[in-house]
Amino acid sequence: MVSAFLDLYAWEREWSPLQSCRKQVDDLRDQLRASVFPKVSREDVVSLLKERRFVVLQGPPGTGKSRLATQILEEEFAGRGLTIQFHPAVTYETFVSGIAPAVGTGSLSFSVRGGALVDAIHQAGHDDFLLYIDELNRADLGSVLGEAIYLLEPREITAGQARTVRLPQPLADGTEEISIPKNLFILGTMNSADR
Repeated sequence: MVSAFLDLYAWEREWSPLQSCRKQVDDLRDQLRASVFPKVSREDVVSLLKERRFVVLQGPPGTGKSRLATQILEEEFAGRGLTIQFHPAVTYETFVSGIAPAVGTGSLSFSVRGGALVDAIHQAGHDDFLLYIDELNRADLGSVLGEAIYLLEPREITAGQARTVRLPQPLADGTEEISIPKNLFILGTMNSADR
């Protein structure tokens, strides 16, 4: 392992190994990468989603987390899903529900709007639906989720006893409470270098 680490160290600094050792260096580098960054197949993630409902892919930048999540959305869910990228400005009001300016009314007014989570719940319908949250760790999850964290209990949803949360204000369509339907799955990606 030490030899592999030193070889990787030299490789990152673009030091060339001796020609006679090149194959051995490449093999050791591949072994080190495989032990540090295990391969996760699409089938593994889909299986976990079906079993646990909520899955987070975590790893360093450039390891294919977002690409895998997008591929799962397109191929396993036939594009039936919603994608949101978290960042420091994402709030409870943009993810769950909140008051926002009403556009096109001719005067300044406000209405209560559902955020990405409420939109995903409403769009899910009867077929499987994926809410894909990219860069999950970049927002303050306590502030973004609020009491909606209470909804994320997969065993209760699967058993048909999904928890319900009352929204602070009813939505424009009259919705006062939300719960996660059985056909809504959540897949997040998290950059381990961004903690």
